[in-house]
Amino acid sequence: MTSSVSQGVPRAHAWVNNPASDLLLGCGMGYLLFFFLLVFAGVQVESALPLGLMPLVLLFLSVPHYGATLLRVYESAEARQKYQLFAYHFTALIWLFFAIGVHNALAGSLLLTLYLTWSPWHYSGQNYGISLMFLGRRGVQVPLLAKRLLYGTFILSFLLTFIELHGALYEPNFAPAELDGVHYEVMPLGIPIAAANVLIFVVGLAYLCCLAGAATLLLRVAHWRALVPTALLVFSQALWFVIPMFAYHFDLFQGLFPLAEQNAGYVFFWIASAHAIQYLWITSYFARRSDQRGTMDFLFRCLLAGSLIWVIPSLLFAPSALGRLPFDQGLGLLIAAAVNVHHFMLDGAIWKLRDGRIARILLRSAPADAPAGNLPAPALRRVLYPGFVVLGLSCVLIQYFSTIESHFGFSRAQQMGDVARMEQAVERLSLMGQDSARRREVLGRIELAGGDVTGAKDHFQRAVELQESVPLLNQLAQAQLAVGDLTATVATVERSISLARNSGLDREAERLQQVLQQLRSTPRVE
Repeated sequence: MTSSVSQGVPRAHAWVNNPASDLLLGCGMGYLLFFFLLVFAGVQVESALPLGLMPLVLLFLSVPHYGATLLRVYESAEARQKYQLFAYHFTALIWLFFAIGVHNALAGSLLLTLYLTWSPWHYSGQNYGISLMFLGRRGVQVPLLAKRLLYGTFILSFLLTFIELHGALYEPNFAPAELDGVHYEVMPLGIPIAAANVLIFVVGLAYLCCLAGAATLLLRVAHWRALVPTALLVFSQALWFVIPMFAYHFDLFQGLFPLAEQNAGYVFFWIASAHAIQYLWITSYFARRSDQRGTMDFLFRCLLAGSLIWVIPSLLFAPSALGRLPFDQGLGLLIAAAVNVHHFMLDGAIWKLRDGRIARILLRSAPADAPAGNLPAPALRRVLYPGFVVLGLSCVLIQYFSTIESHFGFSRAQQMGDVARMEQAVERLSLMGQDSARRREVLGRIELAGGDVTGAKDHFQRAVELQESVPLLNQLAQAQLAVGDLTATVATVERSISLARNSGLDREAERLQQVLQQLRSTPRVE
């Protein structure tokens, strides 16, 4: 076994070659340690940091990584020109489809399915790129076959996830917007279970062969110490996708917290955080070497830019503006799909190690005096930057306080029976563009049970305005009847009958028709 370490890699930037930092990055920014922490203390971890507070973690880790891509593409005229097809035309197409999806459940579900399908490919591509970067910075001359086999492990791990996502094990559960329930659903291809089982076996076997082949070839040209960060990164990739996929598909290891299907959503937040930190590590280093910017200044701008792309759509397409769905009943999910698809598209265009400038900086440590990018002119920058900071910070605060109000102001207050705090939280969330039919419904039921029929009617009325559905209309009618407004009750029941028929809820429509006849027979109704 021989080592092929390049003699030309400068040592001035030894922080990138630092074994401790590479070990941390190679294992997915500590995800290995976190995985084993969840194995032994998953319940305690989730109790200390519940799902409701995970948006705060993402705000300071994941949100900036979206901003890093936006800065890379849009901040300089040179980049905007270079990537204009992606920066303008494809971007406009994605957000146009998002706007359509806000009002069309089929379009929204297709966008969501694209996001969830593309996501593991995006994560796999980044892990592969970083694994090559680790090898390149150590001067390891990777044989072409070894590179292809290594690439194969990442492709095949994605394919395993693709098969699981699009298998017939989970039947398509797309529902039109008129039906009650979730508005956007994953629309799998429906690969037959028998075919999926065969494919998983074949792809899994190919994955192991590629893994063994790549390891064998790399050990022939490099010392094992030079391969440790890449090996840990490959192992993290397996923990992100391969092992959980087998656990879900064959119902294995469901007693282990990080592999239990019921905890998949929570664990995914931590995988997303690890992915984001990897990305920020690379982009901050690139910005410092290419544009000679301070790391904290760059990360601050990333936070602002990332917050803008997440918050502005939620305000523009709220039910009170251009949209029709509350944030927690479809709009937030659709924004996540659009933001991520946009990010995946831009990221795939801008980070190519075969790009000479990128390779010089990431693989061969470009000189410290590398030419800076074509940033906005100083005078224009002084004019635009304050507005960018004010608007960006406003969006950061909206994300922060909306999470606080949602978790502590509503969910925790509901557990404690603090109705006044719940109402306060709902009103504050409404000001931040996150009014919720579900929360209004909960408050309406509480008020109705407590005898405050007027308060219940007001909450149900607002819930119907946010999301008209048969159950909400029925509850509004109940509250209107309780306050003695029979005319309004009849009108609400009529609307509920019409919606039930249009939604295919024939039995419910028949039941409501009988209720309507009883109401109309009441002498006080004109």
